[in-house]
Amino acid sequence: MARIGRPPIGDRISVRLPAEMLTELDRRASAAGVSRAEAVRLLLDRALSSGRDDGVDRTQIAQRLALTPAERIRRMAEETRRLQALAGRAS
Repeated sequence: MARIGRPPIGDRISVRLPAEMLTELDRRASAAGVSRAEAVRLLLDRALSSGRDDGVDRTQIAQRLALTPAERIRRMAEETRRLQALAGRAS
């Protein structure tokens, strides 16, 4: 006789997450209409299946895009001045 219940998905694991990360995970799961566990599976699958390291820091890009255009320009100018100073070229 077949057992009744959810079909097995895989081995169970246990992870500890910082409160902020768990809050963001729950927010994303809710927005996608999936459970927390399904959100973790989907996010891990996406991260592990990309398999490419193109050298692009997407976190940094997302942080920059969250700034106002004026703030982005100010930060880029500051970084340019620092890089020029490190290269021995004063601006």
